[in-house]
Amino acid sequence: MVTTTPYKLWFQSENLNILIPEGKKVAIVGLSGSGKSTIISLLLRFFTNYKGEILIDDQNIRVIGHLQLLEESRQAKWRDQAIAGLTLTEFRMIEALTRRPGHILTYDTLAQATHQHYVSNNTISTHIRNIKRKLKNIDAEFDAVKSEYGMGYRWSEN
Repeated sequence: MVTTTPYKLWFQSENLNILIPEGKKVAIVGLSGSGKSTIISLLLRFFTNYKGEILIDDQNIRVIGHLQLLEESRQAKWRDQAIAGLTLTEFRMIEALTRRPGHILTYDTLAQATHQHYVSNNTISTHIRNIKRKLKNIDAEFDAVKSEYGMGYRWSEN
């Protein structure tokens, strides 16, 4: 079931509520520019700058397991504790990793997520080590960021 609570779409709507019963198929139809792609992009977490909540099975899509992403402030929480000293680059990498949990993100994909011109594989690895260290400061058992040797990293919270 997908439920959204009121938020403002930049193009026209202030209060959009959609309820899709579990197991049902729906079509989103409308005129060009009416927001069909925006709705899908919101559900897939391609857009993160919105007000309100998007819930799937009563779970806010900004919460991934024990991780909560606070896009407005570019901060994150693990088990309700702020991740201290998280840089914008590290936030963007976590955001990219959690957008598709379980899928490998290549070094190139993670480099693009940082919004920087050139980021080497070693720099990516350093950022990942820093992310892991900061999360282990909160939870010594943290192990959600997995290295895929020679390929990249994936988020896998069990």
